[in-house]
Amino acid sequence: MAGCAKMTGAGMLGEMFGLPEARKTRRSMEQAADEVCARFDLWKLRGEPTSTLPAGQRRILEIARAVIGKPRLLMLDEPSSGLNDAEVRTLRQWINRLRADGISILLVSHDMELMADVDVVHLLYNGELLVSGGMATLQSDPRVRDIYLGV
Repeated sequence: MAGCAKMTGAGMLGEMFGLPEARKTRRSMEQAADEVCARFDLWKLRGEPTSTLPAGQRRILEIARAVIGKPRLLMLDEPSSGLNDAEVRTLRQWINRLRADGISILLVSHDMELMADVDVVHLLYNGELLVSGGMATLQSDPRVRDIYLGV
């Protein structure tokens, strides 16, 4: 429900005193949370402390929390950091599903498996743009091979 915070309009006093508008907003937030939990297959984890979840499930929960706010752009900074191979594959599937749903994804990553499905890559070197294009463009660029692959 934390991802719904921007959608509330009842205010702190309304929440404190349980005013009708606050109760209506809370029900709406609970319904949205239920829908997102079902969509992201998190239903069985409801009520579990986040700290007890494996890294991969925490990452999906973080994305679900962001998606509940109905963003047009989702910015992910190194989302595969600390995940094992199976968790990265699951994350990649979710990113592709969100893209298919019309959410634009700005992805900052060094994980080439995760980057395999992106439309455009902007590769930086020493803080400056080295090359832009699809993965094939990057893989065939001699500067990229020299700097990043040492070949």
